[in-house]
Amino acid sequence: MFFTDPSWQATVRIAGMAPSLPQKFHRWRLVGLPFNAPTFIVSSTDGGPDIDTQALMVSDPDALIQLLQQSWPESTPIVRVMGRGKIALVRELWLYSFGQWEGYAYKTSKGKLESCSPYQPDIPTEAEGICIWTGRAGMLVTATRKSTSQSG
Repeated sequence: MFFTDPSWQATVRIAGMAPSLPQKFHRWRLVGLPFNAPTFIVSSTDGGPDIDTQALMVSDPDALIQLLQQSWPESTPIVRVMGRGKIALVRELWLYSFGQWEGYAYKTSKGKLESCSPYQPDIPTEAEGICIWTGRAGMLVTATRKSTSQSG
């Protein structure tokens, strides 16, 4: 989740557009990122699903998967993860389960699966998983969790 303050909202000035016309999105000069959860930055050299968007920041794993399932112009989007002062390229996204729990995880070049949410427990070695997205091939399968009642 991102956090904002009303004073951080930007005044939108688009050439040829009357200021009173409703805007599709709110524009922000500043947005806060959570310290305890990873934030994903999704971009494409060819533009995203919205032609005006250079990059999208996503703090929710379900929203990240939905975004990656959209059609992207010419190439697979680039996903980076930012957390605790570091930014890393995401190589794979996984849907994994153990017991009654399901969640998403990401893998960087270091090769270790990391949880996409601070509300998910650590991933045990006996967890079963399937790779649902790679930086080379894009979406491999349609990923939906059985239950979204658990935060993650």
